[in-house]
Amino acid sequence: MAAGARVFIALNPLSAVIVGTLFLNELLSTVTFIGGILIFGEYLLRIKNNIKIGQIRGLF
Repeated sequence: MAAGARVFIALNPLSAVIVGTLFLNELLSTVTFIGGILIFGEYLLRIKNNIKIGQIRGLF
């Protein structure tokens, strides 16, 4: 995998989930899939906490 692709996956957790789903039969992609889910879950929790605290401005 090219370095640019690794950076893209790291910056976009949803793409990691999609890539892992497409190539689930490979071990590396399985790790990518699980890691993507964990990162995306943390991302959603941060958004939820920021909205509760009111730190995100101009969202609505």
